[in-house]
Amino acid sequence: MKFVFFSSIVILGFGLVISDNDCSRMRRGTCFSGLETYFNQPSDLFKTADELTEICPIFINALQCLENFLNECPEEDFLNRTFEERYGKGVSVIHELCTEGSDLRNNYLKTSPCLKPHAGKLRDCNPSFQDYEDLFGVDVNLIQETEDIFTFQCMTEIKSSGCIVKTSANHCGIAAATVAFRGVIAFHQRPHTRFCFEM
Repeated sequence: MKFVFFSSIVILGFGLVISDNDCSRMRRGTCFSGLETYFNQPSDLFKTADELTEICPIFINALQCLENFLNECPEEDFLNRTFEERYGKGVSVIHELCTEGSDLRNNYLKTSPCLKPHAGKLRDCNPSFQDYEDLFGVDVNLIQETEDIFTFQCMTEIKSSGCIVKTSANHCGIAAATVAFRGVIAFHQRPHTRFCFEM
């Protein structure tokens, strides 16, 4: 269930093209190294108020670390976006989730107990390579062109996003679906999914 909130933002640190030693993948990965113990299972995406209070400062520091890294080590991006343009909405969702009394935080905490037992079903919304091939009838290994890859990924990820929102609504109601939708919006700040909405 990489699409919802915390895991959505963790993914932002991956998939960048970096060349020199000071801009290594290992260095970028250290930004999120302190979060690994908090997310071992799909159900770990659903936190209590006390858990949010503990993890939010760590997460916000990780996001600042990532922003600093990307400012020092610009990625090769054919959309030519700044950090704020590409990831700002997702970062905003995390800050809102970490703000005491915010509507998003309140709704997240209300719906988390219901969603937690269904975390595995939400994770299953994440497409596998077999899902790509079943949906489009093609071998994903044969897709070579950059634009084709972005289009292909985005079509399947929109399908997965709908699955997450629908599954949340079916099991826990409209409030849970709204929380899931905000997570999906954060996820769509990733470079290739933003590209899909601007084609």
